[in-house]
Amino acid sequence: MRMFAMVAAGLVVLIAGIGTPVPAADPIKIGFIGSITGYGSILGDPEVKAAKLRVKMINAAGGIKGRPVELLIHDSEGSPEKAVLAMKRLVTQDKVPAVVGPDLSSTVRAVMPLVEESKIISFVMTPVIKPPAGSYMFGIYPIQEHAYEAELVWLKKKNLTKLGVLASTDTTGQEGVKFLRELAGKYGITLAVENFNLQDVDVTPQLLTLQRGGAQAIMAAMSGKPFAVVAKGMKQLNMKLPLLASTGAVTRTLGELISGIEPEILIAPTLKVMVAEQLADGDENKPVIMELIKNYRQEYKEEPDLYAAAGWDATEMVLKAYAAAGPNPTAMRDWLEKMPKYVGAVCTVVMKPTDHHGCGPEGYVLVQFKNGKFMLEK
Repeated sequence: MRMFAMVAAGLVVLIAGIGTPVPAADPIKIGFIGSITGYGSILGDPEVKAAKLRVKMINAAGGIKGRPVELLIHDSEGSPEKAVLAMKRLVTQDKVPAVVGPDLSSTVRAVMPLVEESKIISFVMTPVIKPPAGSYMFGIYPIQEHAYEAELVWLKKKNLTKLGVLASTDTTGQEGVKFLRELAGKYGITLAVENFNLQDVDVTPQLLTLQRGGAQAIMAAMSGKPFAVVAKGMKQLNMKLPLLASTGAVTRTLGELISGIEPEILIAPTLKVMVAEQLADGDENKPVIMELIKNYRQEYKEEPDLYAAAGWDATEMVLKAYAAAGPNPTAMRDWLEKMPKYVGAVCTVVMKPTDHHGCGPEGYVLVQFKNGKFMLEK
């Protein structure tokens, strides 16, 4: 009887051992801060979708060294204050080594002191802010200066020498004005500048001032939905001048945003992903872009844009750094500064200790938006 009890107990232990699942490895936690809702949602929504998709695919392939990745997502709603609160939580409570984002120039600028104080990797998704050399901040885009320069080159080719600039009063707009002022003289172009607040619903007074000043083209230096306010104002005034956009206005939903108010000529700098099918077969970024497009379409039943490409690449590079250097942010920073050439959906990146963007002017292409389509500007 005693022997039976021992055997029975042994069987219970054995069966319990068979039935008890092996504990899963602890997840690798990475933060995400983006303007998922609010006026910047035109950026944040595709960014977070692509980041989630990239994490899902990495986990499906076994994670990182057998550990799943968990993306801790925070919506800044485009608010600098909320971006700071999100970063503080990720630093103090979640203790993540790295964050994908923020994305708007104002939210990035707001978290910069905390990033450096906390020594946490922040892979920002704006071309406006240039991360300082040696910092813990990295950028996914070519810097905005290259984008504005491409448009000034276009103006010179068209013999248009007087540019009227309508700039938002936030960091995006004012940094754009700064870049334009630094570069315009090089191309023999004079500037006249008017400002507007992001909440404004009518900019016709500013447009009239620029028109009366002899502007031959209008530059809208801003991001997101306010671009439609400028297009609407030009339509109301029957202005036939070319309208030049900054990168922040270029989205897959641009046609919907300016439906019925599309200007005759709309020129913008953007990324290759927006004209993927028009790229030469030998373009080294094209295979990566087509992979993103295929998977994003399958997951979300919609087309990815440059913001999706930014979320995809930033997430990928953060996780590459973690896989190579471990959870120490300083080791991750040092690895990223010497990272092997990365061919991404945004551009081809070669980081340096003195260059935390790693992507040059060749990352941008100039396009014309006509009849709801982006076409490479030859």
